[in-house]
Amino acid sequence: MNRGATCRRMATGLVCLAAWLAGGCVIALSPSGLFGGGQGLEEHLLEGAGPKKILLIDISGFIGDRPDSQAFGLRSTPSLLERTQAQLEKARHDDDIAAVVLRINSPGGGVTASDELFGRLEAFRHRSGLPLVAALGTVATSGAYYAACAADRIVAHPTTITGSIGVILPTVSAAGLLDKIGLRNETYTAGRNKDLLSPLRQATPGQRQIVQRLLDGMHARFLAVVTQSRPNLATARLDDIGDGRIFGADEALELGLVDQIGRLHEAIALARSLAGLEQARVILYTRGGGDPQSVYAAAAAPAGSS
Repeated sequence: MNRGATCRRMATGLVCLAAWLAGGCVIALSPSGLFGGGQGLEEHLLEGAGPKKILLIDISGFIGDRPDSQAFGLRSTPSLLERTQAQLEKARHDDDIAAVVLRINSPGGGVTASDELFGRLEAFRHRSGLPLVAALGTVATSGAYYAACAADRIVAHPTTITGSIGVILPTVSAAGLLDKIGLRNETYTAGRNKDLLSPLRQATPGQRQIVQRLLDGMHARFLAVVTQSRPNLATARLDDIGDGRIFGADEALELGLVDQIGRLHEAIALARSLAGLEQARVILYTRGGGDPQSVYAAAAAPAGSS
């Protein structure tokens, strides 16, 4: 294969990757009727005793509103957003549920999906009146921390990485490479900014401002959620908190991003205390088989498999 053909293939690959990145960052609202109810969910006892229950909801992986693809696309499972909503819906109809613990281990996800997850968790907390505790695992950053802000209390594991309070829209420009191999962008538009995220050319200064205003608006909303939900937030350091950096558990506690440092069982004990209970059963909902034996098996439980 000659050098020119190799360059053209590389250019094609980069263009395809750039187009995928740009397309993956499109913000789209999810229809309100997308999420199913709690039918088909099975209850599993993880530990504890007593008539009342503490529901453990696992929020792991990418936060999205599209079905998760598995087995090279041959099988799909409901999105994390849909799985969480189904569990909240089932809990809403169980009078024995006394509190909910969110076991969060996620780097975040889509802007709209994260905001939707936060909104649904917050609505559940207000309507049910039940204590909601977020237990942060290895990582709970960006949209995952956004969702955690819906909780009454946030407990970070001693090794948790959290924060990353910001918004990102990744894209690339292959314009320089196209010039080198003799390819030219011939895109036609009706509306001069229709292709402002095109990887085939560089954005103009005006188009960069359009995108930046969009991201700044989303960032402002994220910061508003954090400041309104975190009563002990170190607002004097808001510039540091909101610049997208990550924090360890100790610094997150110092800044008021979390309420205490502890492991999952301490978050469960806190939920039990907030519910005014001396004892309670810790349960997990799954769908489609599996019999989780402990709270630490929650992430592997098939909570939404079909």
